[in-house]
Amino acid sequence: MDIMNIFPRKAQTIEIQQAPTQLPLKVLKPQDDIPSIGKRNEHIIESLTLTKRVAVHLARSGFHVLDVELGGRNPRIIINPCKRCDMLGGAMIRITKMPRMQVRTMAANIDGVQVEWMVPENA
Repeated sequence: MDIMNIFPRKAQTIEIQQAPTQLPLKVLKPQDDIPSIGKRNEHIIESLTLTKRVAVHLARSGFHVLDVELGGRNPRIIINPCKRCDMLGGAMIRITKMPRMQVRTMAANIDGVQVEWMVPENA
């Protein structure tokens, strides 16, 4: 079944029969110039798919995924720090200093997705 043949090419209104005391309701049928979800949003859909694939791979490898962020340049997954994070390699991208400790934010790139974790250290 071809979905494009379900609706006519031009917008039309149709009447829906209701109770005799109410006026007929007008409904606008879809037309060709209404964008589908994929035409203008391919980048975000690809980011969602890629991020899901990496998050599932991390979860199956024993990592705990805390957060996922999309938008901007690269999608980002934040994981719970653990000894297993050493397997990811990664590089330090940020140091946050607090009164009694400092936190190093580490990042690794997995298939175009930035995976981050934070390692606390006593100052």
